[in-house]
Amino acid sequence: MKRFLYILFTLMIGVALLAGCVTRPETEEANKGDGTQLSQESGPDLNTSENRQKVLDALAKGEKVTECSYDYVHTDEGNTVTSQCYYRNSAIRAERDNMVYLIDQDGVTEYSPIARTGKNLTFDEYDKGDDQSPVDWVRRCLGSPEFTYMREEALDGADCMVIEVEDPSGIYTAWVHPETGLMVKVDAGQDVIEYKNLKVGPGTVDASLMGVPGDVVINAA
Repeated sequence: MKRFLYILFTLMIGVALLAGCVTRPETEEANKGDGTQLSQESGPDLNTSENRQKVLDALAKGEKVTECSYDYVHTDEGNTVTSQCYYRNSAIRAERDNMVYLIDQDGVTEYSPIARTGKNLTFDEYDKGDDQSPVDWVRRCLGSPEFTYMREEALDGADCMVIEVEDPSGIYTAWVHPETGLMVKVDAGQDVIEYKNLKVGPGTVDASLMGVPGDVVINAA
């Protein structure tokens, strides 16, 4: 009888130990999910004063850029407009659909390099969006101190600093190039602007590109 009770007791201990070691698959997944979620919630806050200062230092460089060239790509509700652009001393030359647009603080001059004629436009008449250079976005951001450092993300060959900016017109996300300090992408929801193949520095843009050729006739409005 004692031998029987000993064997029974041993079996009961074995079963209890086995039950404790085996975890059901759904329990493992639940534990794994809790761990991942907890890790995300307790992760480091990237919006530190150090990271914000890195952004401000980069933007300070971007604000000083006087010459750059880039491909302007604007997507709005699924429609995409692409221009080859040149920026020099706050003026922009945009080339698109066999037309040239010269943009400065006074307005826009458009002309056909084929027909050799053109006309002047007001900003209200010109709504293509490429009158905003990456330098203009830097200045706009510096005028809006409310921004949040989100993360780093590889874009156009660089580890860009991604920030969320709030200004009177709304909230947008911007990708800041760490070396040039310029915006290479701006996302305002349905409106997405990208500045691709960006080249920066003195001598990037020939001064002759920023004026109307002598043989082009600009007609009165």
